[in-house]
Amino acid sequence: ERVLTRSMPPWFADPHFGEFKNDRRLSQQEMDAIAAWVAAGAPEGDSADLPPSPQFLEGWTIGKPDTVLTMAKPYTVPASGTIDYQYIQIPTNFTEDKWIQAVEVRPGETKPLKAEPLQVKPLEMRPLTRATPLPA
Repeated sequence: ERVLTRSMPPWFADPHFGEFKNDRRLSQQEMDAIAAWVAAGAPEGDSADLPPSPQFLEGWTIGKPDTVLTMAKPYTVPASGTIDYQYIQIPTNFTEDKWIQAVEVRPGETKPLKAEPLQVKPLEMRPLTRATPLPA
């Protein structure tokens, strides 16, 4: 459905204003192939065609952080179905302003992870839409 409505993959550039080298829009032929695959029950392909499994690094990829923030309790992703985006706030408990140079998200379980959009916001900003505050 999201492919056929062109909301996936996301592409926010207006196609009426130039051509883009990194254009991620799908052709009609690609959209038809995905729709046919879904209609067939999304059958698994030949496992011999799979790329190698990703190798996750041990440690931090951004170097040793000055501060590590953790969720008070884990968010459990259901084994099947869909979920709305979750807006989880993690308080920093900083007592003074800080410059943030880099952020790295380290999920406890990587299999169900699709994306990890992150927003760092000052306290005076209004809460995120549908925010789910978690205890510190």
